[in-house]
Amino acid sequence: MRIAIIPNVIKDTGLKITKRLISLLSGRAELYTSDASCAALGGCKLLDEGNMYSLCDIIITLGGDGTLLGVARKAALYDKPVLCINLGRLGFLAESDENYFFSEGYKRLFSGYETRERMMIKAEVHRADGVGEFHALNDIVVTRTDFACVENIDVFVDGAELGSYFADGIIVSTPTGSTGYSLSAGGPIIDPEIEAMVITPICPHMLHARPVVIPPHKEVKLVKTPRENTKCAVSVDGKNGCELWDGEFVVIKKSEYKSKLIKISDKCFYDVLRDKLS
Repeated sequence: MRIAIIPNVIKDTGLKITKRLISLLSGRAELYTSDASCAALGGCKLLDEGNMYSLCDIIITLGGDGTLLGVARKAALYDKPVLCINLGRLGFLAESDENYFFSEGYKRLFSGYETRERMMIKAEVHRADGVGEFHALNDIVVTRTDFACVENIDVFVDGAELGSYFADGIIVSTPTGSTGYSLSAGGPIIDPEIEAMVITPICPHMLHARPVVIPPHKEVKLVKTPRENTKCAVSVDGKNGCELWDGEFVVIKKSEYKSKLIKISDKCFYDVLRDKLS
């Protein structure tokens, strides 16, 4: 088995946990990394990122949900499964904490692990300078950038107008992302085995604005309505994508890629929901 290790130099001070991980897996698998500081620990062969994702059978990363989202987006392009060892605070998406992985969890990697496919979404951002494309596992958000100003965003589903929202922004999330920003904004929780998209307004200054769940084959269009030459920001899984000016728009649809998350524990989605969010 070929395993890629992606460390987290911020959450893993001095790479102590990474070094322990390498020691545990050495002799059981071929280890690779694209991080020079990780390779310097010994036991991992250094490859450029593209070759690492292409060559390795599984990807192990250390960190929290944000770390996992970034790695999962890249791994999906190569159809490779990802396991995250949680070093963060919540770790809702991370499959294992440090204690469980090093005591029992790692054995599942070699005795037969399962993978869970997660739906992803794609954003096509239409701007004056061209069209940009982004893929997300959690959500794509169009939100205001100016202090103390709300925005007008027109929302369409398959060409039909859903409404014009006077709000801080609009979240379009996957079932995986339904337990993230969308949940905090009042959106519903969607079982990740269901394929759907959730449209959730952020702090709408309206009486009738409610989250809407739509099937995965439909297309969402978010248009920045002209308003005093203000701009919005488009973010992808919490990371900045680009700016959106008056008249520019984003088209969001189901991605052709799927994320594969490795499962090594016996906990189901509802166990995690109860433990993490209760």
